[in-house]
Amino acid sequence: MHPISSKNQDNLESIAASIFSRHGVDFATARRAGGWTNAVWMTDRLVLRLSTQKGNENLLREARLSGFFPPEVGYPKIMNRGTIEGYAWVLSQKLPGSRLGEVWDGLRWRERAIALHGLWHRAQAVHAVPIVDIADLVTGKAWFNATDPDEAEASISRLTQEGIFTQPERQALQDALARFWLALPDALCVLCHGDLTMDNALWHAGEVTALLDFEFAVLATVQLDLNHLVKMAFGPADISTNIAEAYQLRHAVKELALPILGQPNSDALLPGYAILLQLHLLEAWLAHPEGEGPLDQWAPLRRLRSLADGEWGYLKPLMASS
Repeated sequence: MHPISSKNQDNLESIAASIFSRHGVDFATARRAGGWTNAVWMTDRLVLRLSTQKGNENLLREARLSGFFPPEVGYPKIMNRGTIEGYAWVLSQKLPGSRLGEVWDGLRWRERAIALHGLWHRAQAVHAVPIVDIADLVTGKAWFNATDPDEAEASISRLTQEGIFTQPERQALQDALARFWLALPDALCVLCHGDLTMDNALWHAGEVTALLDFEFAVLATVQLDLNHLVKMAFGPADISTNIAEAYQLRHAVKELALPILGQPNSDALLPGYAILLQLHLLEAWLAHPEGEGPLDQWAPLRRLRSLADGEWGYLKPLMASS
């Protein structure tokens, strides 16, 4: 993503001010809360998400989709929504708490285990939404490449030619994806969050209380969402430096993952989604490497090189126990 231009920023602020004014809120009391795909402003009671791109209706689609969520998802009440000058916007109730990603480093391992259990519990509520109800609101295309073998092959070949992957690593990644593409057509699809990161979950009073930001919700196998959970505990760039804490966190995630890993072809689907996501992220980082540090320390590359060992890489402790 590119930063919002100052001209567009001024325009977005003007639109945001008009929306808040309609609802009796002085824009001067709202605080900016970041965002790339969307510009976000908060007050003590409300959250405004405003698309930064004209014609992008993901926010409106999410608002319609949220009407099918069970209470267990914890999704905030939508107060209003619409489009101004081609920019989609949604105004919703502000829930108490902080993004899980903001507090993660300060949590003890027991709290982290509770957080991941809560995250997965709420994700499972999303997975239970009947597809027949929402099929016209979601697609089978994830925000990263998850449907195009040629696109994935081209990425791996290009990165190998640039010397980022060795030939054995290239072959291992290709073999893993070949198994993924073979298994995918017959796999059961559910409604997935699609971007189940800690920044899209709310932490309050010692538990995960809500899942947020469903712009990238997708019809996919449950392993797509599970991949996000697994890499939080097993990914080489994500585990705690404290061995005891890392073990406890991995044990908690293993408990959540085992029922899924027992499903047919999970040993092909989970590694496939893991590879595809990290390929997308690596390409994005290479396009804009500013501030990311040495290449060999990049999290997407470290995960891919682990997965390219021919033995499931960092997923092996899970696969071996399934």
